[in-house]
This record gives sequence, C-alpha cells and structure tokens, in this order.
Amino acid sequence: MRDILTAATRRPNIGVAILRAAQDCGGIDGLAVPKRSDPARAVDFE
Repeated sequence: MRDILTAATRRPNIGVAILRAAQDCGGIDGLAVPKRSDPARAVDFE
C-alpha cells in the first residue's frame, strides 16, 4: 500500500497509481472483491 500511495504522489492521481500497481503485479483478473458490509457514508469537511 505504501508503494501505491508513494506512486500516487508522482502520477496524475490515485486511480492511475492503483492501475499501474495492478499491471506491475500481473493484473487483477483473479482478485476476489468482497461485498461491502457497511453502508456508504458522506463526509462534510466544512
């Protein structure tokens, strides 16, 4: 995770950093994505 976040500071955004990290490790085709168990929340930073 640290490598991905470090790369994100050098690349256009976190999405590109995650995409490139996935490509570097051989892709995400076999990656299991668990169902979300908590409700989505909104954040107000003001």
